[in-house]
Amino acid sequence: MRRLLTFSLAASLTVFGVSCSNFLSSDNVKLDPNNPSTATANQLFVAVQGGQFAQQEGIIALIGCLWTQACTGTSNFLQTLEKYDIASEDTPSAAFSSIYEGGGLVDIKQIEAAETAAGDKQYLGIAQVWEALTMAVAADIYGDVPYREATSGVATPHLDPQAQVYSDLQALLSTAITNLGGAGPGPGPLDLVYGGNTSKWIDAAYTLKARLYMHTAETATGFDATALNSAITNALLGIKAGNDFKSKHTSQPGEDNLWFQFFDRSGFGQYVVAGQNLADLMNTRADPRRAEYFSASTPGPFGGQGPPPANTTSPGGVSTLNGTRNKPTFSQPIVTYIENELILAEAYYRLDGNATRAQAPFDAA
Repeated sequence: MRRLLTFSLAASLTVFGVSCSNFLSSDNVKLDPNNPSTATANQLFVAVQGGQFAQQEGIIALIGCLWTQACTGTSNFLQTLEKYDIASEDTPSAAFSSIYEGGGLVDIKQIEAAETAAGDKQYLGIAQVWEALTMAVAADIYGDVPYREATSGVATPHLDPQAQVYSDLQALLSTAITNLGGAGPGPGPLDLVYGGNTSKWIDAAYTLKARLYMHTAETATGFDATALNSAITNALLGIKAGNDFKSKHTSQPGEDNLWFQFFDRSGFGQYVVAGQNLADLMNTRADPRRAEYFSASTPGPFGGQGPPPANTTSPGGVSTLNGTRNKPTFSQPIVTYIENELILAEAYYRLDGNATRAQAPFDAA
């Protein structure tokens, strides 16, 4: 009995020693649960949404506002940008990097790889639509951009021609639409745009396809009928009323709308005002959307300031950009039903000059 007890104790100690040795020498002991070296697809997906919402609302949107004279700057920094004076070290450089870095294409590709391995076609399709939107906006703004080699490990990826990027994205969106009709479960409530509703994602993908066809429809000699017909075909399957693709925000600092952050929390918001050209145009039409964008001016009702160096002002004074949209929780429209209907209207009209057929979608917008 004593020999048996001694043997059992020795065996237990041996097993414990081996187990302890294996544990202490395994890779698991090196893992810090509070500082993971890799992120899950879900974590990456949240980062992508936040990153690309910021792209849609950030410095590039502000520069676009200045250059289209929808707004104007009243300080040196903003007036410098307004006069197309951009150096390589200026803030748009960070916006370009954000296309690819964390929250951009690199993370999207990791999500796609993970969901391909998991067999989740719906999640994969949603990630592919995000890829198409991200790279389409990049090509819209910058023209030729790295794409095919962007995540291949090539240190200096080639610039792909804008037209080639658009063509690649058309193929990607077609694949995404197929995947969205496949097996799930998808991201569910982690999807801040449509809550995992694949039907709405499919509609948005079709509108994106229509948008890209319209980008390529105009040629040096007129309009390409094939591209116009393709835009019509896809827009007819596009976003329906009430299903806009919009950003998602809360009232928590850091989660709120970037325009609100700029105008209400930074020191620069006071130096951007309504552009005179836009304000005067909307005044002539008594446009009901003025209060969405502008505050009332004195003597009113709304007005703006012209670009430098003249800096002329509207008869009604100068409005700030503090309309009803300037709220922390405002969801910025990104791909919309209105855009879809205007694509239809323009494509119909450009195709054969028939204003009657174009009128219905124009009125719907």
